[in-house]
Amino acid sequence: LQRSHQLEQAEQELLIAKELVTVLAEQNPSNQEFRASMAGTCGDLASVLIDRRKHDQAEQELTHALTLYQTLITENPTSDEYFSRKSKILIDFSRLYRQLGRFSDAELHVQEVIDDFDRLSKDSPEVRGHRVTLGHALWELAEICQRTRREDLAKQTYRRSLEVFDAAAQDFPEWQYARLEFGHAHWLLGNLFFHAARIDEAQDSFLESLQINNQLSTDFPDNLDYALRVVHRYRDLIRCTLKQDQIEQAIEFGEKAVEFCRQAHVTIRPALIKELPSLQMLIARAGLVAKPHASSWQQKLSQLIGEFRKLETENAQP
Repeated sequence: LQRSHQLEQAEQELLIAKELVTVLAEQNPSNQEFRASMAGTCGDLASVLIDRRKHDQAEQELTHALTLYQTLITENPTSDEYFSRKSKILIDFSRLYRQLGRFSDAELHVQEVIDDFDRLSKDSPEVRGHRVTLGHALWELAEICQRTRREDLAKQTYRRSLEVFDAAAQDFPEWQYARLEFGHAHWLLGNLFFHAARIDEAQDSFLESLQINNQLSTDFPDNLDYALRVVHRYRDLIRCTLKQDQIEQAIEFGEKAVEFCRQAHVTIRPALIKELPSLQMLIARAGLVAKPHASSWQQKLSQLIGEFRKLETENAQP
């Protein structure tokens, strides 16, 4: 219900579930699973309340859930599962406090996740999920740093997440998700550079992300998510080149995007082609930039837009 944005109904269902698990936990105080279920339900309810901007109620539910998990961890200090569940509560605290503009409080809660899972990933390097939780918490911290205008610390934090996911991809070469998140971390860093007008560095990061996603798409040609990320990285690279009036390079990236869509697996090609209008708009805008420079670029731009339209027409045919 929450994923389908039926938030009011989701809240009502979770309130009923909370009443049930609360009764079970109170009637069976020594049963840890009942207490864990109550904590989980409070956390789920808080997540919905955050989405509904019911901040005071959300904070109460998160506090209750966190208290329960901290007690369970004290009783089970080697339980990775309870640390993982607790981390979700701390991240939701961060989300809540970011909505309220309380960035220092948000950062404190995220830092606790980072500290916990930095230790856990070192103590249990065979547990892949610890790397993911650590990497994602670093992204959360980096975003807080961006929101509070600490660009250098945000950059350092994104780079640390790159190290986490790169190591995970090296340690578990069959694990697609680690490679995917490694590529996404490069994109996040590139986005940071782009908005800071550090276009050369942004382009380097986007190229790294493109290379990783392109290899994933080659290895798994019918995976739409991987292919979409390739097209999106070409779009990012076109944006970078246009920022620097590099029209020829923008055209080259556009041509590569068209060719990638044309060569894509038949089951995902239609969805990819739907992404082309956004690239076409960027290329059309490049025509305005190109006017003072050379008419030959105008011709190439027109040809590329023609390729976009041709590919869309081909896809529309039965």
